[in-house]
Amino acid sequence: MTHLEICDALFADKPKLDLRREQLRPRVVKLFKKANRFPAWHYEEYVHQASRNRFLIWFYAASRRSADNPDTGFIAFLEAEGEKVVIRWGTWGYRLPKTTEYIATRTIAFYSHHFFDRYRERIWPDANISFYELLCRYFSRNQQTIPVKMNEDIKQGYQEHGEDALYSFKVTDGICYIRSWNEGDETTIRSRQSDFISVVAYITFVDRDTMTDGQNDAIKEAEQEYIKGYYLSLYRDEIAEKTRQALYDNQ
Repeated sequence: MTHLEICDALFADKPKLDLRREQLRPRVVKLFKKANRFPAWHYEEYVHQASRNRFLIWFYAASRRSADNPDTGFIAFLEAEGEKVVIRWGTWGYRLPKTTEYIATRTIAFYSHHFFDRYRERIWPDANISFYELLCRYFSRNQQTIPVKMNEDIKQGYQEHGEDALYSFKVTDGICYIRSWNEGDETTIRSRQSDFISVVAYITFVDRDTMTDGQNDAIKEAEQEYIKGYYLSLYRDEIAEKTRQALYDNQ
């Protein structure tokens, strides 16, 4: 299957995933209300009856106050070359080159066992937890990802990996080194039959304590540059919209 076909198949399974999550929610809330320690996690493996695709539905309560309304999410599993690959899929705002326009496009991300081996080793070295709970901890704690443009101060020799390695993802617990690329025809984005998709492969995870002060400073600077550029683009978009509206009103 192509990356696009995998993504579409997972989207097709989501209604049943949503239903199963809501069936689980009351029982999970009761468990969290009785919990003695927080943060607390709960998960269930789910196999879609029709597609036979396998998923993990997870719940997370950071404190007793959030027990009534826990965070929740899904991940999927794919067997590839004898290894269980973790998949996340969804949509994101893809910005068309040389424009201020964002369009919702499909995206899919793949995580190898190596990525989670490093995450366990560097964040939870003393925790006796299963692989599934490790997944719950990673995805619940690192829901926001900030693109960081790579440079030699962040990782020497990053250019050896080509155009796919120009960015990494900053998350709460550290930094994710990735490979990312687009597939399909960008000109079809506005069409329902578009074959465009963004693909991300998570290569490895590094925590702040493992990196040098220079690396951490360089990541912080790159992160601030991205955030600054993001809000400037929102400001430019708002000004452009107000200008268009003013022109329309004066017609």
